[in-house]
Amino acid sequence: MNSTADPFKDLGQVVEDIPVRISYEIIHLFSEGLYKSPHKAIEELVTNGYDANAQRVHVLLPEAGGDRADADPLWVIDDGDGMDEEGFRQLWLVAESHKADDQQLANGRSAIGQFGIGKLASYVLAWNLTHVSRVDDRFLLTSMDFHRAKGLSDAQPVLVSLREVSEDAAKERLAAIEDRDPAAWAFMFGGNGTSASWTAAALTDFKDLYHHLQTGTLKWVLSTSLPLHSDFQIWLNGEQLASSKENMRPLRTVVIDKTLPGIGPVKGTAAIYDRILSGKSDQIGRSHGFFVRVRKRVINLEDELFGLEAQNHAAWSRFALEVDADGLREHLLSSREGVRDSDAVRAFRQELKDAFNVCRAAYEEKNRQKDLDLVQLLKDGPSSWVYDPLLLSVWRTAQSGLDSFYFRSPRIEPGTEPSQWMSDFEDRIKKNPFDRMTFENVGPNAPVLRYEPDDRNLVVNNDHPFIGKLGDVSKSQRLKLFATSESLLEGHLYDHGVDRTVIASLLDDRDRALRLLAGDAAPTVQEVVRRLQSAAYDSTALERATGAVFELLGLKYERKGGNAPGPDGVLSARLGRQGDSLADYKLVYDAKRTNEPAVPADKVVMSSLEEFRRDWNADFGFFIAEQYQGEAEPGSKLNKQFATLEDGGRHLTLLKVRHLEHLARLHYRHGVTLAELRSLFERARTVADVDEWLSALEERLIGEGEVPLETLLLSLDAQKGDPHAIPSISVGRSQAGGQMLNYSPERLRARLKAVQSIIGTRWIEVDDDSYEVIMQHNAHEVLAELERNTIDLHGRFPHFPIRTEE
Repeated sequence: MNSTADPFKDLGQVVEDIPVRISYEIIHLFSEGLYKSPHKAIEELVTNGYDANAQRVHVLLPEAGGDRADADPLWVIDDGDGMDEEGFRQLWLVAESHKADDQQLANGRSAIGQFGIGKLASYVLAWNLTHVSRVDDRFLLTSMDFHRAKGLSDAQPVLVSLREVSEDAAKERLAAIEDRDPAAWAFMFGGNGTSASWTAAALTDFKDLYHHLQTGTLKWVLSTSLPLHSDFQIWLNGEQLASSKENMRPLRTVVIDKTLPGIGPVKGTAAIYDRILSGKSDQIGRSHGFFVRVRKRVINLEDELFGLEAQNHAAWSRFALEVDADGLREHLLSSREGVRDSDAVRAFRQELKDAFNVCRAAYEEKNRQKDLDLVQLLKDGPSSWVYDPLLLSVWRTAQSGLDSFYFRSPRIEPGTEPSQWMSDFEDRIKKNPFDRMTFENVGPNAPVLRYEPDDRNLVVNNDHPFIGKLGDVSKSQRLKLFATSESLLEGHLYDHGVDRTVIASLLDDRDRALRLLAGDAAPTVQEVVRRLQSAAYDSTALERATGAVFELLGLKYERKGGNAPGPDGVLSARLGRQGDSLADYKLVYDAKRTNEPAVPADKVVMSSLEEFRRDWNADFGFFIAEQYQGEAEPGSKLNKQFATLEDGGRHLTLLKVRHLEHLARLHYRHGVTLAELRSLFERARTVADVDEWLSALEERLIGEGEVPLETLLLSLDAQKGDPHAIPSISVGRSQAGGQMLNYSPERLRARLKAVQSIIGTRWIEVDDDSYEVIMQHNAHEVLAELERNTIDLHGRFPHFPIRTEE
């Protein structure tokens, strides 16, 4: 490809030259490391329009062949705020984000874009990127040729000319849009309907990745970005896209058409669905809850309950009601975002609640019928193929008094003969072997199920990764059939004369296989990046991303959160004994997400986290958020509160998302030990403390130098010749000698765990307790796979990206 495909080259008069300080390496690292799909790259450009307060974004794909130098541009056009000179300067501050300073946009939206590098999504698609923007009746443009960044260091800026053109010149150069998308042209140059501001981004001189773009796939990706009810529209090639959720068939709809005293006509529709309505589209707006419109404007975007108490969560997350009630205008508060309390408003709320209750009843009835399916299946009496294995398994546990892998030993009252108890149990299971099935949070390391013979309860472990992989577990008939058949396996093995210890070993191997099928491995660096990116706009994602980072660092992560009181997660570090004391430690955390630019100090409730810490017998606790109000001010309310913690013996810490990114990066390159992490929570309280601790750790790790990984792997490889021992880090360290002795076994273990997190346990698996290492391939193959994954993640620059803050 040549770089002459820019149709805007030299158009207009130069206003100023903007220095763009970015090297080709950084462009490659940020853009190609984060955007592997052309569809996701275009979605990011659409997101820029949303962050600019646009009501609509139009995407136009080239009509002429994208492999030609004179191909049509790919257009992304929005009716957002537009850019003046300062706006264009901010645009080209590459890899810096100013959204964090003002996350709450002018219209109440929260900014979506991450890291301040959304513009670089275009780099994976094309060599030329042009922005034309209208603001204050002026037409400004810049045009960037990414070829010019090749071979430049960060210190050598590329000068991008900011040019001003006349309206006639802009219309002439953009004329192709008029025929292809009249709706976009109407708000750009349409006379009375013209928007006061807009921005059009044009991509030309396309790269190879562009040719993987499929219009149908792009349509689907963009439609999944749209909530069910929203003031934000996306158009593709002149066609307005509908939310993908509109294709969902409701379980029940309720039509509202009433006249209420004090309000007047009230008309709308309520619906409930089998699937939850949350998802990726939550970045733009919610899809569930009440949407109350007054003169076609939703007045409760931030209050999904419209002043009502919280409703049944399972049904509420699947429910949406859109209603027009222009008469509420007389009851609006001065902010226009809420209503005054009155008899008329209370009656209106009751109508909303009644509609929800009708829908909820339909949802619960459907699920009641689902729960009956298993009973219905066995209504004519279970076969001996079902109850014989249960009898045999329960009898073995009753004899031994010990639980087996899947079966709990029955509680037989003193004085009762086991044979008599078993006779009564046999009578019961021949009528109904599974009296009920419950779904409980037993723990991520517990087996997938447990049978309790006393009440014939089959307990499915919600925390098991295989169960989590199956989605909405309590509503899945297929899962129930899996759980019942799985519980019979142990009995059939007994029936075939398999020894108890062999059965335990076999089922343990099977459990491991289920976990691997579910992808239950330490989260990869790439997965951690993805989760951290989504954490900014999704509180659940923030909880999960935090757990994922600490799993990457070697801690055990137990999910909490949800509606139950308690922490959002529990983290456990196993170090064993150090000297005369036990060095293991446990942490609890509370993830903070707010629609405001920063979490207010009064939302950081230390007493609650301290209570969670005591309840869970944890050593430390921390808050995690994007940003805290007053974090950089030593005299702020927040910092004063945390300064008093040492006096009370409480170990609580303020962490930010960027701290997690920094930790992940250090672990990826050097290996961060669990003991080092402990010192973070022992010493740091405020954001400034954490910054200081991380800087000191990074300086020390850089001073130590990176672990000689090849030498370490070769020393482990050499130990495979001993048939009586598993290769271990301690032995490998001693045998390698020399430079390897400069690194503690803990540091070497942490470095190998980082390798495991990148290439997976199929290649290398490090035992947390024994420091033994299972290598399914030789050292050179492991290194080759590591290099391949490193290139996949970050080009040929294996440096974990970390966002910067002003």
